[in-house]
Amino acid sequence: MVVRTGGQAFILEFKMAASADGAATALETAFTQMRARGYANRDHYRQEPVHLAAGVCGRAARNLLEVRGSNG
Repeated sequence: MVVRTGGQAFILEFKMAASADGAATALETAFTQMRARGYANRDHYRQEPVHLAAGVCGRAARNLLEVRGSNG
C-alpha cells in the first residue's frame, strides 16, 4: 500500500505472524521484500521522499504486534 501526503510517499507492508515471538522475523522479511522488489524506487521519479513502514499482525492476538519504519 502506498500513501502520499505532504509531498512524501509512505510504502506500507503488512505481514502475519503466528505469535509475538515471530514479529521481528516477519518485519525483517517485509523490509527485505520491499527493498528486493524496489518498491521505493518506483516512486523515486516523483522526487518525493520515500519512507518504508512494516507492520506485523498476530494470528492468535488478532491485533497489531509491532510496527517499524525506515527511510527508503
